[in-house]
Amino acid sequence: MGFGVSEVSSWVRLSTSGIVGDSGKAVDIIGYTIKSGATAGVISIINGSVQTAALAWNDQARQVSTEQSVALAYPIRLAAGCYVSFDSNVSAATVFYRQMLT
Repeated sequence: MGFGVSEVSSWVRLSTSGIVGDSGKAVDIIGYTIKSGATAGVISIINGSVQTAALAWNDQARQVSTEQSVALAYPIRLAAGCYVSFDSNVSAATVFYRQMLT
């Protein structure tokens, strides 16, 4: 009898706001990159599968016209899933996450 894999670590590249991982399932956000245009963009990480759910994390790009990586010291646990929203000054975001397999 072997050991099974109980979670997956992955990433997703978003060019528009959207869901990270399996919708509605608990997820840990480990880090992200944010690609900003001429004005510093804002990224919002939301606990849920829709933009109107509870805000868990909000960040603004520190530099413009560049891509920046943010490695979180501790993962952000989102029990209701993860929706990532960003303003028009962000051209793309990559989110690194861990999620339990079911």
